[in-house]
Amino acid sequence: MSSVAPNPHSPHADADPRYRHILPTPASLGAPPPGALLPTSCGRLAVVPDEALRLAAGSDLPAGLCPACLAALHGEELPVDVRPISNCSCGMTTEHDGRCALCRQEDHDEWWPTRGAAAA
Repeated sequence: MSSVAPNPHSPHADADPRYRHILPTPASLGAPPPGALLPTSCGRLAVVPDEALRLAAGSDLPAGLCPACLAALHGEELPVDVRPISNCSCGMTTEHDGRCALCRQEDHDEWWPTRGAAAA
């Protein structure tokens, strides 16, 4: 069985970094842009990888996919989410560790183009 790499790193993502997460996108919108921080099927935020995950009908799913995303994909009930709800500095309530998805996306959009600058 093949294996897939986790989603790219972002300090603003809150999805489990050990897994590749499924990013549900309506076909009418096309593929999301690589590098964008988007909601996943498991309810967290992950970076869109450069290469989309392509699966052939009837093929086995690769190892390394998020178990909660897979459960959502199969219409199964997701595990109980015990994340605390808190207030973001913008005033919205959030389950994303104190910073709402919109603020995380804005911060990610600023950080993403500079991600390799510190290592260079």
